[in-house]
Amino acid sequence: MRIGFVIGQTYAGGMERQLAYLCYSLAQRGHEVFVYTVSGNNRTPGREKVDISDKIIYPLYFTKYTKYFSTFYFKLLIQKHSPDLLVAFQVGSIELCKKMLGLNSFKFKIVGNLRGIKFSVDRELAIRYMNACKEIDGIICNSKSGYDLAKQHLNINDNSVLIRIPNIVTLGKSDQSIVVKRWKILFAGSLKDVKDPLTFIKGIMEVLKTNRNVEVTIAGGGYLEEKMKKIVADVGMQKYFNFLGFVKPENVPYSSSHIVISSSLREASSNSILEGLAHGCLVIGTDTGGTTELLKGTPYGKLFPVGDYLMLSKHIIEFMNLNPIQLSNARNMAKDYINGHHNINDVTNEYEKLLKEILNEE
Repeated sequence: MRIGFVIGQTYAGGMERQLAYLCYSLAQRGHEVFVYTVSGNNRTPGREKVDISDKIIYPLYFTKYTKYFSTFYFKLLIQKHSPDLLVAFQVGSIELCKKMLGLNSFKFKIVGNLRGIKFSVDRELAIRYMNACKEIDGIICNSKSGYDLAKQHLNINDNSVLIRIPNIVTLGKSDQSIVVKRWKILFAGSLKDVKDPLTFIKGIMEVLKTNRNVEVTIAGGGYLEEKMKKIVADVGMQKYFNFLGFVKPENVPYSSSHIVISSSLREASSNSILEGLAHGCLVIGTDTGGTTELLKGTPYGKLFPVGDYLMLSKHIIEFMNLNPIQLSNARNMAKDYINGHHNINDVTNEYEKLLKEILNEE
């Protein structure tokens, strides 16, 4: 197959890393892969480019001033590459692919790849997605929650294939002993409202009232960072916190952490949770969307209501009270889950099967 991927840019974020995995795996299986970035793909402050060969990346340079040139250039690239399908990440890319199909006599199929669930709380965005997803050939969601919400909010055409395909995650190595001398707690994510890092900080402060055997690392940057630092400084707890700022995904210290926390207001499929589990970490997350799917009823996960920092602190202490055998078992089960549900070979199989089905290939 000749597969084109359309995405905003290729600087490290969750969906960009998924794209890198897919490009590598599909190319290894003999498929031709092209990556069209809607932007000029210039360096993004605080982010590193994901591992995709520059030889297959084609920046389209779309801005409000270049849209006519960029549209024409995209047309030339499609004529040159003759992709069988375009897999479009997020609504803007889906809209662009439909526009190209409508302007020209191309015969490629369009598959939308939905990476978040903001449309479930933003009616304007939901309408935009609804219109974008009309009459395309397939729609991929990365969690059951995303799948259910897409059916509920986007009025998916019965002629479209709507399917859940999980994220790819690779198993990591844990550097931690099961005998814990100092609990290392990690928050990995952007420091903005939707990730609700202030609830995380409040939860840690509650823990520190009774147990100071912790070391807290915050890997991520954003406009709430200074406010978080001030909260910590106001009570003189700086020595327990390490703010790393933006960190390359491969440098986030999952391997040296015991507990990973996600306090997001909403999630489809959290990369920080999946990476934590892949490294054998215990994980605490908000009882919302894909996080609930991943953690509910497991020995390695606990859930708390959005914004409930007291419940968060309670769960942290519960994990800190595990004995070495319980901790070891939970870690092993976390990694087993990832290996059984998110390995690159199985996920690529699912992509291949879907794309061939859409093309009516055996």
